[in-house]
Amino acid sequence: MHSSWKRLTVVSVLGVLLAGGVGGLALELVQSQSQTSGQLRRAAAARASLGAALINSAMQSAQASSPGQRAPWVGPLLTGYLDDVAQYNAHPGQAQVFLIDSRDRIILAAGHRSAGGLLPDPALRRALGAGAAQGTFDAGGGRFFAAATLTAAPWRVVYTLPTAALYGARGDAWSLSYILLAGFAVVAAVCLFLLVRLLAGSDRLARMNTVLAERNHEVEEATEAKTRFVAKMSHELRTPLNAVIGFSELMHTGRTGPLSKRQREFVGIIRASADHLLTLINEVLDLSKIESGHMRLDPESIDPVLVATECVSSMRWLAADRRIRLEFQAAAVGPVSLDPARLRQVMLNFLSNAIKFTGAGGQVTLTVARDGDRLLIAVSDTGVGIAPADQERIFDEFVQVGACAHSGSGLGLAVTRQIVEAQGGEVSVTSRLGSGSTFHAWLPWIPAAAMPAPPAGEAGPYAGASGMAGTAGTAGTAGTGERVRRAGSPRVPA
Repeated sequence: MHSSWKRLTVVSVLGVLLAGGVGGLALELVQSQSQTSGQLRRAAAARASLGAALINSAMQSAQASSPGQRAPWVGPLLTGYLDDVAQYNAHPGQAQVFLIDSRDRIILAAGHRSAGGLLPDPALRRALGAGAAQGTFDAGGGRFFAAATLTAAPWRVVYTLPTAALYGARGDAWSLSYILLAGFAVVAAVCLFLLVRLLAGSDRLARMNTVLAERNHEVEEATEAKTRFVAKMSHELRTPLNAVIGFSELMHTGRTGPLSKRQREFVGIIRASADHLLTLINEVLDLSKIESGHMRLDPESIDPVLVATECVSSMRWLAADRRIRLEFQAAAVGPVSLDPARLRQVMLNFLSNAIKFTGAGGQVTLTVARDGDRLLIAVSDTGVGIAPADQERIFDEFVQVGACAHSGSGLGLAVTRQIVEAQGGEVSVTSRLGSGSTFHAWLPWIPAAAMPAPPAGEAGPYAGASGMAGTAGTAGTAGTGERVRRAGSPRVPA
């Protein structure tokens, strides 16, 4: 309601201002027209007086040269004077000038008109007979006249012209002015209407923005609640899962007593399934943190080649179990400022994905190199490859290409993309169906001070910090360590 009253007040004020502006222009135009009319009336009277003065001068000169006689040159001279007055500052044929006597008989007339008769218009004769020096006559006051009396004779000079000429000495100038004024009024009314529509639209937009802001707030609250729920459930699920993984490992290694071959196979299935479930939980938690903006990055000075060496070592036994050759190619790239846990997660996700989709006898190669001002992480394989249509969505959440024969959640590559993009990098894939694939990750190259090399025989401070599927944290450490220690045992289905 407050907004409606405010809009109504603004429109009313603007309407009053526009109406006042149009009225002011109209008043000014009328005043200007009135002033111009008065000036033209005075000009017409001055022309009559000019004609009278010229005739007086000519007659006085004639009397002085020929006393008591009428000079033959006087008539043509007076007629010429009347013609000049009629043509001065008027359209041809518009003004009429007469020299009349006291009985309103024409003595001379401009334009060589015949003399000797009365003035043709009775209304003009009546006005002159009443002693008027100027005024209007004819039907509806269609013509204006001005009269001036001579001193050399009892005659008068009468000057007439159309009354319309008093309001438009230059044709339709005043009509055009009124048309322009009306056009301005129409434009002002249209602008006022458009302003009303605009204010009404802005009011609707404000209401929609308010509703949208409320919905965005609700979405943010729901996202925050989802993140808290996922974090709490992940913690609650990982605690018993770690116990299942630990005790199943003890049983599988025979530390709790001897097991038969079939019992060891069943315990191995339990162990592998628990590992897989833990991986899913960690991936969902990572994705939830990234989407809510709660993912924490702790960059420090690291050597990417050392991190890659640790990842290859942790995945070599899995590759050997599937009879896949795992290669590592890298040149000295020097220290760089990155989060080591997230870098390791990217590498392990790429490696585990490549091993999963590469058959026995194939090859997986990890490459670490500097590409201009970026760090390149590339993992190529000789697996089944990816169709062009599937390459566009391979990094989306819960997408598995050709996953009918493979386990997984479809989150590993999505998490990898989110981690890389959160650090200002990008990911891509090149592949040909049936000829393998190559996954790339480019990270910004931020130089850092060189780190001291770890003592010989130690894997470094971040060894085993991520699971086989690339999840960081305590559960990921357990997953990696157990899987490395389990190297060489028979492969069990997950």
